[in-house]
Amino acid sequence: MRNERRKSGSGRGGEKPVAERRHGACRLLLHVTVFRDDLEEPASVEELEALSNKKRRAKLEAIRNACRAYITGPLNEFLAAQLADVTAGAGRVEIDEAVADGQTLLLWYPEVEPRDRAYVRPAIRLESGAKSALDPHAPLTITPYVAGEVAGVDLGVPDVTTIEATRTFWDKVVIAHGLRRWYERRGELRQEGQRVSRHYYDLHCLMQSDTGRAAVADRDLGADCVRHARMFFDRPDYDLSSAVPGTFAIEPVPKRVDALARDYDNTTAMIFGAAPSFDDIRLGRTDRAGNQHTPLV
Repeated sequence: MRNERRKSGSGRGGEKPVAERRHGACRLLLHVTVFRDDLEEPASVEELEALSNKKRRAKLEAIRNACRAYITGPLNEFLAAQLADVTAGAGRVEIDEAVADGQTLLLWYPEVEPRDRAYVRPAIRLESGAKSALDPHAPLTITPYVAGEVAGVDLGVPDVTTIEATRTFWDKVVIAHGLRRWYERRGELRQEGQRVSRHYYDLHCLMQSDTGRAAVADRDLGADCVRHARMFFDRPDYDLSSAVPGTFAIEPVPKRVDALARDYDNTTAMIFGAAPSFDDIRLGRTDRAGNQHTPLV
């Protein structure tokens, strides 16, 4: 699996169905949710649906601004102090200026063995937001990869509120659908296809697991993911109104494959073990499963 963990921070929220343009991947990618309640900007989908368009846009903007202020202020300062302390001042935290919403931090750390940084960089990419859904979730113990190399030391962090992978599956389906519809409507890859292939890889892996099969069977959860995305992350060219069984568009169109395959070739540096070929993760099976009116299990 890829070096990626998805967890929530302190409220109701997960991951943005938007592909971002990046020119170098970080070694670890974390998605952390800031609770809207903690930002004093509580809002459920039901509450937002009841508002007028003008009031809804204002509320969503207020949530975004409050989250940005927290990420670039208190959280940034706290992490910078902690990182400087454990790295004797060699580590640093900076706001990722390549991401327009101002809610992503890069945690740079000193390398043991400096290497080519053309793609994988010595940094942890901390993507944050306050718009994502939390349910279903469960407390889990997060254990770093290095734990297997250190005997006699418990590095696990218990009771981290973590979004269950069944929701991640449907969130990825919504992302894939939006990316394909974007291409069909505009004739171009969203964000030039950078950092997109990882979603197809994740769906491929989930479809091989009991978790993925359980997610496919849970159509109510899928509908909830679409509903949430339409409220918090929608754009007309994502065509999320067609993200329903029978009209899901998950598999990339042939004209996109070459660009996605190039992106995937770079991404394989972050995959543990043998990486499947891009042809193997084209998601025809996922597309068919998502479009079955009777769940395919």
